[in-house]
Amino acid sequence: MGQAKQRATLKDHVSTYNFAAVASAVRRLSVAASSQLGSDCYMLSALAQELLKRDGVFAQLRAGYAGWRCGSGDSDVILHCPTGSIPPQCGVVYHVWLEIVDHIFDVTTFSLPQKARELDLLDGGSTTVDWHPDYLFVPKSTVSSVRDVVQKHAGLYFYERQSQVEHLIFGVAPDLDPEDVDAALTLYQHQDMVVLGPNNINLRGT
Repeated sequence: MGQAKQRATLKDHVSTYNFAAVASAVRRLSVAASSQLGSDCYMLSALAQELLKRDGVFAQLRAGYAGWRCGSGDSDVILHCPTGSIPPQCGVVYHVWLEIVDHIFDVTTFSLPQKARELDLLDGGSTTVDWHPDYLFVPKSTVSSVRDVVQKHAGLYFYERQSQVEHLIFGVAPDLDPEDVDAALTLYQHQDMVVLGPNNINLRGT
């Protein structure tokens, strides 16, 4: 099969695929059991990639800079990219997501309120999070510039792949824990399963 035909076949598959079910599975696992809730973008994206792979959907891990406009106030922006407002103790600032054909699939946007709380503790700010979708599956053409995310209205998002960041992050990233993969697969297959974990949070799948 030629490359163009393969791409067309994948687009057809993607147009009918239930990405919400994948996002729900990894979200419920993270909320119940993640020890790095709000900072586990690599693990969640890698788990989602594994679930997609089992269904024949090819997704590529991407790393780089990202940002989200979460409210209407001047400070209601979450940025994972180098700025003067990010304290040095944050270390390397980055985000991990998936790309599928010409779409971005980010299964971590449910945790924007947690990210905001953590950043506010670091910089003393106050971030209102009115917009925090459970996940994003959006055409890459809808990605805004970081300037527009900072200056405009809630609901805008910014993603920029950085090959140097990918080399740094993916070069040291651990393999997925088989138990985490099994748990995510079980949650994917049972969308109404109640999740109990160390974080003492129960959440039903949507």
